[in-house]
Amino acid sequence: MTIIHDMPEAEYLAHGNTSHSQIEKFLRRRRWFIEPPSDEPSAAMLFGKYFHALVLEPDTVNERFVVEPRFGDGRLKATKEAKAAFREQSAGRITIPADLGACAAPMLDALREHSEAGPLLFPVADGTNEASVFWTDAVTGRYMKRRIDRFQPGPRRTMELKTTETLDPKRLPHIAHALGYHRAAAVTIDALKAETGHWYKMPFVFVSVEEKPMVCVWWTEPDSPEVSIGRHEYQSALVAIAECERSGDWRQPFEVQPEQPFRLPGWVMKEHEHLFALEGATPR
Repeated sequence: MTIIHDMPEAEYLAHGNTSHSQIEKFLRRRRWFIEPPSDEPSAAMLFGKYFHALVLEPDTVNERFVVEPRFGDGRLKATKEAKAAFREQSAGRITIPADLGACAAPMLDALREHSEAGPLLFPVADGTNEASVFWTDAVTGRYMKRRIDRFQPGPRRTMELKTTETLDPKRLPHIAHALGYHRAAAVTIDALKAETGHWYKMPFVFVSVEEKPMVCVWWTEPDSPEVSIGRHEYQSALVAIAECERSGDWRQPFEVQPEQPFRLPGWVMKEHEHLFALEGATPR
């Protein structure tokens, strides 16, 4: 068990321990744990990496990323030549589309000016950014790893920065659940407990990707119901991963379930439940 404060991302990714992102892949499709999808990352995902670097690793941004300029009429020779020159100059770096790149500066300003998010993120030197944690899961005995956005041992706090398309309070909980943020919190908190012997609080800092961005902070407590649910889910996934490794069978559970009944959407069954009441039957 250890915390490494200066491990390059490529070295972390090459390490064989199981990560939270691998657990998320497994929960979406089991075989993705051993055969990750080869899809190209979306522009939004690349911008998220770019913005993380701007906030957490500003010294590395220019060597890793480049923002595409706004070109003129693509039919003009000058525009075509400008695009070709840009491609040559930006070789080896991740290109961020111009419209997304324009959002970065106001998003940074919004974080700095936010009364709660600002002190959590700045100054950059206050704590360790992009720390790598390696530990053994206490329940399953599995070797684990986690890349932490921000580690602050003094106040016993770890932080996760998230870019999002919306901060609508009605939609954000659904987005957080769908993306497994509760499991990410549980994995991170458990990792630091295993390493340090202490429970850490974990604020999620959300900033919306737009020209006039909004910011909000969600505080995650180690004993909150959300973390308890995330802990149960990720540890159940680790048990299932071990069973798949033992058996060599990476099919989804529904693929091998025998005699599955025919199903219609729940709203259809609800809409027609009066039919079952009349017939004395009970819908599944």
